[in-house]
Amino acid sequence: MLTIDTTRFGPLEVAEEAVLHFEEGLIGFPEMRQFAAVPHGDGAPFVWLQSVERADLAFLLLRPHVVCPGYAPPLPPDVPFDATLWAIVTVPAGRANDLTVNLLGPVAVWGNAARQLVLDGDRYSARHRAFPAAERQQPATAAAA
Repeated sequence: MLTIDTTRFGPLEVAEEAVLHFEEGLIGFPEMRQFAAVPHGDGAPFVWLQSVERADLAFLLLRPHVVCPGYAPPLPPDVPFDATLWAIVTVPAGRANDLTVNLLGPVAVWGNAARQLVLDGDRYSARHRAFPAAERQQPATAAAA
């Protein structure tokens, strides 16, 4: 087991074979190459991608099809067709109903290998709104009900 010190979760125990390896790091963080997937909570569709190398670095992830049914971007030839795709989530401070999902830069995971892809074209957005406008206007407690 590997113990990861984190600022968000405290010390985390992770099986070494469960650590995801990013050969190229993530966009903006090329030197960060090892991450652990940490479930957000029971039944939540989110996962945290916690850096093994930097205690304060964690990204919130969501499966893209949750907010974009039919999401099926073309994968590069070196990424297996059965890779699991995740999208990085941005939650503006105090405005959970305005969260966006990066569909242009999905994270592909297969086995212990992972890579953030950079998609071409205008089919998907880097700031895809997770909630339709009508849902965003409701109070957070009503939208969650």
